Amino acid sequence: MSYVVSVCGGSGSGKSTFTGRLLEILGEDAAFIAHDDYYKHTPGMSPEQRAAYNFDVPAALDTHLLVEHVAQLRAGRPAQVPIYDFCTQTRCEHARTVEPVPVVVVEGILVMADDELMEQVDLSIFIDVDEPTRLERRLRRDCGERGWSLENAQRNYEQIVKPAHMLYVEPARAKADIVLNDALDDAALQVLAAGIRAAAEN
Repeated sequence: MSYVVSVCGGSGSGKSTFTGRLLEILGEDAAFIAHDDYYKHTPGMSPEQRAAYNFDVPAALDTHLLVEHVAQLRAGRPAQVPIYDFCTQTRCEHARTVEPVPVVVVEGILVMADDELMEQVDLSIFIDVDEPTRLERRLRRDCGERGWSLENAQRNYEQIVKPAHMLYVEPARAKADIVLNDALDDAALQVLAAGIRAAAEN
């Protein structure tokens, strides 16, 4: 049975970087699932509708399907995990197979906002980073990687990202088993990974 670890934090908190470092240490003993790949498939949306779509609320995600997949892995069965294309903002036709391994890491800004999903989680980690740092990283990503103007990126943050963070992400910090910042050194991360391995073996 897989031991499930959730990694949560606000947009720009560094949770993806943290998760990548953790997975590198755990190696073949761990599998990764991104909550982002469970965004609902909306091929009929117009470009205008997509531009106004709020990706930062639980209703935008098919978390029920994620719960099913995590339950399958915990039961020792493989799961067909969707792949979301952020260029087209639609779900790909093909999926990827995630095999049951000792540790499954599930990462996303809203993984701790769903009680049904949290019932499947053995260890929850919240990456806590101050808002100015998160905002700076978010603006850099939106402008540098997605080609947004600074004005549009700032408006999106103020109107969508920040309200959703306060409503859905920030409360998760109080629920987390472990609260970390993004400056965890390699030695501490090795200790954390060793603890996860030991828990998965029991």
